[in-house]
Amino acid sequence: MLLLDQILDPAASGRYPAKRCHMAKKQRLAFTGDTLTVEYPAINKKLIVVCTDLPKEIYVPCEAARHGMKQKFGDAASGLSAAEKYEEASAILASLKSGQWERTATFDQTPLILSAVATLQGLKYDAEKGTLSKGSKSATPTPEQVKEWGANPKVKAEIARARAEKAQKVADESKDELNVDLK
Repeated sequence: MLLLDQILDPAASGRYPAKRCHMAKKQRLAFTGDTLTVEYPAINKKLIVVCTDLPKEIYVPCEAARHGMKQKFGDAASGLSAAEKYEEASAILASLKSGQWERTATFDQTPLILSAVATLQGLKYDAEKGTLSKGSKSATPTPEQVKEWGANPKVKAEIARARAEKAQKVADESKDELNVDLK
């Protein structure tokens, strides 16, 4: 649960009284010894990172290293859905296992962009092949085309709409409660 202790109360002359708002989180991180558990309650998935199994140039057991690992996974695909955060955290773990710390939390938006273009243009999108088709014609867009389409405001709006729809479905299926105590 996320606690928001600073909800402004106009009656308190700009002070922040101790009020709490509980919200479900997309991600939970916890260390037990040198094992980091990264949970995604909304999609019922978790990653177990046994840090001592990582290369020594990536992890040396100490408090600073544990803090760095929590930051690394906590920042993964910040602001995106739990499923996208899980996918990026999995990619980060793979890069750490191969000895590469420098992987940034960049999520490949090609599938989102192609799905949005397909919706807007009445095309069929094959996610496995990465192709767009209409009737018997099929094509694999170039990275340059995907980049150009991704910058289009209509495509951005369609991606936002699809994400909102997905988030609403997760919310509708969620058993998490939202409790707001304004005492």
